[in-house]
Amino acid sequence: MNSFITSRKFAWIAGILITALYFGPSVLRFFAVTAMRMGSSASAAVAAKPSPSIPQQSVAPQEVASAVPAPAVEIPQLVPYLGFWQGDLHIDGRGMCRLHVEVKDNHSHEHPLAGYSTLSCAPLPIEIMANKQSGAKNPTEAILQLADDMSPTYAVLPGNIQNDALVLAADKNIGVAQKKDGCPMTALTLTPFATGQMVGDWKESQQGSCQGGQMMLIKTVR
Repeated sequence: MNSFITSRKFAWIAGILITALYFGPSVLRFFAVTAMRMGSSASAAVAAKPSPSIPQQSVAPQEVASAVPAPAVEIPQLVPYLGFWQGDLHIDGRGMCRLHVEVKDNHSHEHPLAGYSTLSCAPLPIEIMANKQSGAKNPTEAILQLADDMSPTYAVLPGNIQNDALVLAADKNIGVAQKKDGCPMTALTLTPFATGQMVGDWKESQQGSCQGGQMMLIKTVR
């Protein structure tokens, strides 16, 4: 009976910890990004005002057109992919995983768009209980493992449209080396589905539980 009560207490504590760690960073990022945007807007307004003491240099229109690609918002086939996309999927051995992707203009002729992904996973309370009852880890090791599992990884993925899908290839992964079993993302494909939805297929290193996955992504405001 005492072991049952102890297990229930552990489950409640683990559930609270999961909630705090899983959603806390998102809230902090929201306020941080809002503050950064406000500061950037103010800086841009000051920078946009020409100084009367500095003569303005003129550039031939054809030179500008050849050097700077057209904004993605002016290319119809790119517009549907722009914005923020998010989805959730349970993966064996990793728990409930959330993929958040921002797609924006990459200012490049070869790779006009770039995806910035954030992938984080958290074991379900029942999975935590199963690990606890197996005796594989003591509570301290279990909490440290939980924190490591929930640490997000990031990837920068420039790409282009191929066969009516946005195909992105990773050229940088962040946070993978700091995890015990980090999974580097190698590629991500976004395929249009219903209104405000994309099918997200991502690939990883194909080692251990790093097998990638497929999930439905919903367009969000952030």
